[in-house]
Amino acid sequence: GLEDAGGQREVAERVASQGLSVRETERMVSARTSPARARKRREKTPQVRRLEDRLKTHLGTRVSIYEGAKHGRIVIDFYGADDFDRLMQIIRLPRQD
Repeated sequence: GLEDAGGQREVAERVASQGLSVRETERMVSARTSPARARKRREKTPQVRRLEDRLKTHLGTRVSIYEGAKHGRIVIDFYGADDFDRLMQIIRLPRQD
């Protein structure tokens, strides 16, 4: 992702010295190539954070809300079939296999 040799060398040195994982390296390179986009992902409005907290409390699991310019996404984590069924009952949707 980095085109200049100096930037590649700097990233390689950081990866080696800090023992970064592949995912950590990808995030670092992504932040260097498009810092505005990476920064925008991390910043959530207080309203979105409050809504995430309310959903986490209500559903009893991790919930993440991602806002874009024209659309958004809600991610609800579950941990196995039983947890999925529990969430579906809370949401009141019957499971269809």
